[in-house]
Amino acid sequence: MLLMVPEDHRYWLEEWENWEFFWVSLRGPEALRLMERARLAGGATPVISLDAADRLAGLCLDLMREDLDPYRASSLAYAFALAALQSVTGQNGAQGDAPEGVARVLAYLAAHPGKAMSVTRMAELAGLSRAHFSRQFTAATGETPADYLLQENLRYAARLLAAEPAPSIRDVATQAGFADANYFSKAFRRIFGVTPTDFRASGMHRDPARPWGRG
Repeated sequence: MLLMVPEDHRYWLEEWENWEFFWVSLRGPEALRLMERARLAGGATPVISLDAADRLAGLCLDLMREDLDPYRASSLAYAFALAALQSVTGQNGAQGDAPEGVARVLAYLAAHPGKAMSVTRMAELAGLSRAHFSRQFTAATGETPADYLLQENLRYAARLLAAEPAPSIRDVATQAGFADANYFSKAFRRIFGVTPTDFRASGMHRDPARPWGRG
């Protein structure tokens, strides 16, 4: 289960039973936003599967490495919060049971990484009104259409930053669907905790699929 601190929790075990547990202290508005979404999606005390717990435990072990630099720690903390959210929404069957219109939009976005697309255009593609589409999309994914697209495009930007030869930050911004390179850099830092330049310089891009891929 996922617990938020401080909260009033008490649990008792029989004498012959034992538990294994781990904890991660997350700070920052983006991590807290994701964890709050997980709690809203899963109820007061979200319960996750053993497979999801193994994935979260693996990220926890990565965070305990003594040679971990601050940039990598920031990306792993974000990955932990995102994985927690995915474990709850995935368990509820939300993403797998997406309505047809929403599923069509998700498939389109997956096939067109870096696409700049308004919520109105997504709704048209889904064949729904903007308001109805937004409600269905958020219920299916746990994220608003705009937030989902922003994070997908930023993860795509992270993969572009790993390319050789390395493209310029402005080129990465353009290819990832951002018309303004300054806004791109600010959005990237808000999500990942570092600027695109520092992200590439730190070596965090060497394994971009794991921390930011959707589970």
